[in-house]
Amino acid sequence: MTGPEAGRDDDAMIRPARETAPAAEFQVCDLAAGPPFPDRSLDRVVAALLLHHLAMSEAFAGAGLLIERIVEPQPLPEMEGSSPDEHRRLRREPCVLFLRLVPAAAHRAD
Repeated sequence: MTGPEAGRDDDAMIRPARETAPAAEFQVCDLAAGPPFPDRSLDRVVAALLLHHLAMSEAFAGAGLLIERIVEPQPLPEMEGSSPDEHRRLRREPCVLFLRLVPAAAHRAD
């Protein structure tokens, strides 16, 4: 199993992943640049972030809510000139997600 991870080798995101799956190989890479694997080189692909969000959506559903919209804000282009390193980091590492939740009953088809 191989896990690509955005960030630094010592950062707080990859350390728990290595502790959870010590037999896995983790590669720190710039995910915004595209996958670090050749086409058709993987048998299965699972996004852990997606698994986290699926669990979160189950919790919302249990509370009678549905996710209507998910937005990941991106840094303004002007920020690249004043803070290029921070701009680059914010472009490649998810920082915050905004969720619009609606009552599930409002979306049920009769």
